[in-house]
Amino acid sequence: MRYASMMLAFERLYQGRLILTPLTGVSAGFGEARLATWYWYHEPIATTSTTRGNSGLRWPEFALRAALRISNDDPASPFETCLVGKRIRAIKGVNINRPWYYLLRLLPLILLAACFPGLDNDRRCRALTNRQTTPATQEMTIGRASRSRPALSDRPHDLRNRPRLVSVGSRPAEKGISTMTARLSDQTLGLLPKTVRTPGYDRRMVRPGIVHLGVGAFHRAHQAVYIDGLLADDPNWGIVGASLRRPDTRDALASQDGLYAAVARDGSGDAIQIVGSLKAVVHADEDRGALTDALTAADTRIVSLTVTEKGYCHDPATGELQPGHPDVVHDLQNPETPRSAPGFLVAALAERRRLGRPAFTVLSCDNLPSNGSTARQVITALARLREPALADWIESEAAFPSTMVDRIVPATTDADRAAVAEALGVTDAWPVVTEPFSQWVVEDNFPTGRPHFEDAGVQMVVDVAPYELMKLRTLNGAHSTLAYVGYLAGFETVAEAIGDPALRALIHRLMTDEVIPTLDVPDVDLGGYRDALISRFENPALKHRTYQIAMDGSQKLPQRLLGTIRARLDAGGSFSCLALGVAAWMRYASGVDEQGAPIAVQDPLAERLAAIHAEVGDDPSALVSAYLGVENVFGSDLRDNADFIGVVKGHLTSLYACGARETARALAG
Repeated sequence: MRYASMMLAFERLYQGRLILTPLTGVSAGFGEARLATWYWYHEPIATTSTTRGNSGLRWPEFALRAALRISNDDPASPFETCLVGKRIRAIKGVNINRPWYYLLRLLPLILLAACFPGLDNDRRCRALTNRQTTPATQEMTIGRASRSRPALSDRPHDLRNRPRLVSVGSRPAEKGISTMTARLSDQTLGLLPKTVRTPGYDRRMVRPGIVHLGVGAFHRAHQAVYIDGLLADDPNWGIVGASLRRPDTRDALASQDGLYAAVARDGSGDAIQIVGSLKAVVHADEDRGALTDALTAADTRIVSLTVTEKGYCHDPATGELQPGHPDVVHDLQNPETPRSAPGFLVAALAERRRLGRPAFTVLSCDNLPSNGSTARQVITALARLREPALADWIESEAAFPSTMVDRIVPATTDADRAAVAEALGVTDAWPVVTEPFSQWVVEDNFPTGRPHFEDAGVQMVVDVAPYELMKLRTLNGAHSTLAYVGYLAGFETVAEAIGDPALRALIHRLMTDEVIPTLDVPDVDLGGYRDALISRFENPALKHRTYQIAMDGSQKLPQRLLGTIRARLDAGGSFSCLALGVAAWMRYASGVDEQGAPIAVQDPLAERLAAIHAEVGDDPSALVSAYLGVENVFGSDLRDNADFIGVVKGHLTSLYACGARETARALAG
């Protein structure tokens, strides 16, 4: 509470334009009042200087934070000051009851700063704390002992506008987050409201036992939350998270000690939990050594993945590795510097084999049918291309359990960040917003050990396949259909789309008449599951964009829609609603919406799909025939199936002639 008390004293001085002497008052807050007096002597420097660059640090804030470090008597974290890039002095372990001592020792600094009021704050101080250094060379210790971070201009907006101490009367912080006093971190956990759930364990005792590839929003809202609930009883399962493509997540969480808020949101409000299971966050390219060390560490027994369907470098129609994939070609030519998730896993397993360490368990958490088997097939195939003996060792030593994961996690928005900051009283650069519902079903196959997942509510089963098909075909199949039809109909979010009577009836019929008959899940009321899914789609507080779900459709269609269509064809059943989802994807992938505006299609095959549309135009019959020729999406069977072709052509013709909403209304009856 010393921090808050000092801040209050400082704000009162600032607001009243008063100057207190160091001898004023003899109360419990006396030390803080004296410190606030000292800060006030620095205020003229702050008001005559100009804040430049990306640093939001004002001069009184610099003094406040510096004095706070002194008041903590932390010899391991010295107060270090820099002016014009030259270190003046370090003061360690001094006593807070000697204010004149500080003033005399810092007098040269004050005088020099007064002589150079125009200097930007980034040059005034480079080593204020381990969280406040210059933008271009800010150091972080999450994942590595020390390394240079990229300039803030190259990092997410929420980091470029760093949260800072804001005094009463000063201008608000950027992005609508005002009067925030600090950034979420281990040091500020005690300042959070009592309604916020915080880690119920000593984070200093947590040791990494899991490495996760693809530390995006879904992992942080799902698996990391489950692990967080287990660390109080067993602290040996902390997570080292790795981003394979972009450093955004690492950069956002670096100055937060890996902490972030997970917000479960529905119409009744927000339930906020601070998740502390991430012990380190690294970027695969910039922190390659740290990632390699984590993957090959003796304590690492599980490597989990959420790299999306396209991250497996495989043929979605067959599940087999694509040897000609650019990342696969690179990884075979450069085995020590891989680029793909399979490449990193093969390289790490090869090194563990060389060191005589057991293989880790590979835990795929992506929306793939038989995701464990798919991971095994891809990884062993890549290893065999590199060294057959290595592939044999992986097949005999490594485990690849399958999983089913279920939680809806929209992309985080600026409005979400502002709401979280308002609720916490501190800023969080990258919270995750999700729904209250969460489910994780895992095949119990962990030869080298695992956490007690079941204690956190995970369903440990012998066979995941029935649950996996239920989720892929019901939730994901309906989600994709709703995304493409809803986007074309002009709906921005899933909640808006399912609120349309025609689209709601379409999704209900799709699940009831076409999906549920293909499922056989023990002890599950499939009708109740369907109704619960529709209620989840209707969540008005969860702004899940149809455009986000529509991404990477060429990788998603095979398991979300086409597998179910094949099952219905084999059974001689109807599949018209499912076929509308396929036709709507074709209409969407053409890159032009119903109003003639361009669609920014994000898909690994976007260029090929655009070239097909450019060649055949908007002729539905020609477009269906051309798209069905993309064999790594549709295979060879559906391309030649007259029943399937006829239904899809009819729907695409209606989409062009009548629009998405009218087509859905006619089909739903």
